[in-house]
Amino acid sequence: MSPDPACDPAADGPIASFASFASAVALFHRRELVRAAEHCNAILVNAPDRADVLGLLGAVEAERGRFEESVACLQRAVALQPGHAGALINLCIALCLAARDEEALAAADRVLEVKPGDAQALHVRATLLRRDGRLFDALASLDQALAAEPDQVELLVERGELLAQLCELGLRRRDEAVQSLHRAIELGGDEAAIRFSLAAMGAGQAPSAPPESFVRQLFDRYADRYDKHLLEDLACRAPELVEQAVLRAAPAPNAEVLDLGCGTGLCGPFLRPLARRLVGVDLSSRMLAKAAGRGLYDELLQADIVAHLADSLHSADLIVAADVLAYIGELGPLFFAAQRVLNAGGCFVFTTENHAGGDDYVLCATRRYKHADAYVRRMAEAAGFGVDDLLPCVLRINQGSDVQGCVATLRKPGRPGPVPQPPADPVEARLVELEIKASYAEDTLDQLNMVVVRQQQQIDALVRELARWREQATSTNPDAARSLRDELPPHY
Repeated sequence: MSPDPACDPAADGPIASFASFASAVALFHRRELVRAAEHCNAILVNAPDRADVLGLLGAVEAERGRFEESVACLQRAVALQPGHAGALINLCIALCLAARDEEALAAADRVLEVKPGDAQALHVRATLLRRDGRLFDALASLDQALAAEPDQVELLVERGELLAQLCELGLRRRDEAVQSLHRAIELGGDEAAIRFSLAAMGAGQAPSAPPESFVRQLFDRYADRYDKHLLEDLACRAPELVEQAVLRAAPAPNAEVLDLGCGTGLCGPFLRPLARRLVGVDLSSRMLAKAAGRGLYDELLQADIVAHLADSLHSADLIVAADVLAYIGELGPLFFAAQRVLNAGGCFVFTTENHAGGDDYVLCATRRYKHADAYVRRMAEAAGFGVDDLLPCVLRINQGSDVQGCVATLRKPGRPGPVPQPPADPVEARLVELEIKASYAEDTLDQLNMVVVRQQQQIDALVRELARWREQATSTNPDAARSLRDELPPHY
C-alpha cells in the first residue's frame, strides 16, 4: 500500500512538503515529538532554509528536553528571518531552558525591540533577572508584562511569589503579594499550589505536605541548573552528610538501596559501590532524566515517595533521602512506609532542617518545612525505628546565613530471638508449614490489593487530567492560562 503523501515525511513536491509540515504540526499538537522531529528533518533534507520548519523543529526539540539542539534550530530560523518576533521569542525560551542566561536575556531584549511590550518576552526577562538576583528589575518586567496581559495566571503567580521573596528582604508589600495570588486563583490557576504559596507567606493554614503539582513543576524547571545552584550557590552539604552517615551505619554488602527524592542523582556515586541494586524515586521527570544520564541507577521511577513505599513489593537494606524531608511536613506516613519496606537491621538515612520552636514542624517563607528534633525522634520511635544518630549540622547557606539541620540514621530492629525449630511430629510440621505459606499468601494478596487500589486511583486521576486537557484544547477563551514552557508559539 502506498503511503498517504500527507503522512509521508519523505514525499516530494511542494504540495507534499506542505502536507508533511502540516502533519508535523499535528504531531506536535498530539505530543508525538519523535515523529514530529522526523517529519521536520525529512523536509529540511530538500528545503534546508525553511524557517517555519526550523522553528517548529526547535520547539519540538525543546519539548524533548534537547535544549542545545533546539537552540541550534532556532538560531538558524532567526538568521533566515531576523525580525520575526515568534522565532526570536522561541529562541529566547530555548536559551533560557538551556541555562544560557546571558544570551537568553539578550534575545529577550531583541524581541522587545521588534515588538515592544511583548508579555512573553517580558516574562522570560523577569525569570532570568530573578534567577540572577536582580529582584527589583524582575518585578519591573513583570509589572510591564501584566500591563499588557493583566489576566495571565502565570504572571500573577510569579509576581506574588517574587513580592513574597522581596518581603523576606524587608519590602512591605505583602498585601500586594497576597492579592496577586488570590487573583490567580480566581482566574483558574492551580489552587492547591497557589494556596501552598500563600500558606508559606502566613496567609493560610499550612498543609501537611505540598501539592504534587507544585513539587513536580518546581523541580522540572530547576533540573537544568540544579547541580550548580545547589552545590555552588547554596553550598548544600546534604549528599555529603548522608554519605558520611551511611558509612557510619555500615550497611550490609551488596545491599538493596533506595534513593528517595533522588533528583539528578547526586547520591548515586557513593551509593553505587554499596548496592546490588540501586533504585531512584522522584516526582520530576526532568530530574530523573538527569539522573539517568549518570548511568548509576538500575531503575528510576517517577512517583511520590510515600506512595511508592506504601505500594512497593520490594524490600530494601538501605534508604536515603538527602535534602528531601524539607518538602514534607508530617513525617509519620513516610516513616511508617519506610519501616515497612526495610529489611530487619536496615537503615533509613536522611536530612532535616531544624525548627527550634514549640511546633512539631513549620512551613517557612522558603516553601520548605523545618522539623523539631524531638518530633523526628518521636515519629521514628512510633514507627518502630531505633534512632542511631540525630546529629546537628549546617545543611546549606540561604541569603548569606547558615541553615541549621540534622542528619538522622534510623534503624529497623533485627529479628528478635533464635530462629524457631520445626516440630518433631511430621504431621504437625506439615501443618505449620502450610500455615506459614497461607500467611505469606495472605500478605501477598493484601499487597496486591493495595496495588490494585492505587492503580485505580491513578487511572481515575489520569481520566480527570485527560478531561481537563480536552476542555482546555477545545476552549476558545483568549485569556486562558498559558504555560511559559509548554505554550505553542502563535505562528504555528
